[in-house]
Amino acid sequence: MTTIKKFAAKVFKAAGLRDVRPYDLRKAFASRLVASGADLRTVMSLTGHTQVAVLLKHYAHVMDGKQKEVLEKVFGR
Repeated sequence: MTTIKKFAAKVFKAAGLRDVRPYDLRKAFASRLVASGADLRTVMSLTGHTQVAVLLKHYAHVMDGKQKEVLEKVFGR
């Protein structure tokens, strides 16, 4: 187990969290960024993703329904 994973395991245990991995936190963080409308380059830089295709593969579902919101924001209602 890597040092980061060991440290995270100790922190999660102290917080009473079970079955949580650093990956889960990264995924939740990225999902929240995408859902809030952050541009993909910003999400990539904040999460360490290096390819837009990978980011879209894992988080495209979070963007479902955002089209209407974006159009209303741009053109008003």
